[in-house]
Amino acid sequence: MKRSMIAVVGVLAVVILMGAVESSMADLTLSDGYRTDSTIQGAVRYKDLGNTGTGGDIYLGIPDLGIGGNRVEQTFYGTGGNWTSTNYIEFIYDKTTDELVTNVTTSNVTMPELVYSNFSTKMPNPSYLLNYLQIGMRASSTGTVTLQNFDLDGNSLASVASLDGTYKTWYLTGYDFSNGFDLKADLVLTGILGSNESSKVDIGFGQAPEPATLALLALGGVGLLARRRRGK
Repeated sequence: MKRSMIAVVGVLAVVILMGAVESSMADLTLSDGYRTDSTIQGAVRYKDLGNTGTGGDIYLGIPDLGIGGNRVEQTFYGTGGNWTSTNYIEFIYDKTTDELVTNVTTSNVTMPELVYSNFSTKMPNPSYLLNYLQIGMRASSTGTVTLQNFDLDGNSLASVASLDGTYKTWYLTGYDFSNGFDLKADLVLTGILGSNESSKVDIGFGQAPEPATLALLALGGVGLLARRRRGK
């Protein structure tokens, strides 16, 4: 009877695992907020959207992007380009070359690609699949920042916007970023935006536990229980 119960539990764990994998692969919906159990591995930041600063306003690398040694940067404003009402952005993880890449195109200028090399040797050590995307945006009380026409490897994502001066976040789980990805969007700016970090867009990817991971742990627990019972 005990062995039958263990077998049933094991089958249920496998069913849960298969269902979780199927649902996670199909779910490409951005949710409000962020996962406190997530770990960001790579990121890009577009900042000083009000065109007021003189330093780097595109950062690319590993968290924390505020640390100079963790990033490469590009000075956009004042070097031939300005953030305009509509800006085309692209964020790429190229696993073949082991690079993070971003580029920005506006009506005024096409910036050269910004490249962060040897990504896998510098990122925090991942314990499982890269399956998490996080977006954060801040505008000002007099402006609006919007990401629209989102495209993730050919999959459309809903538009998101920040307009109240607070830092707003969204996240997506259930997508395998481990083999690389190409994320594209239009960065649309309206009104008067703040300087430096007071108006920015952060896009990061990394890890967050999924139901499939929990099911695997449960299945491992079932196996351990069975071994202990056989040892008695």
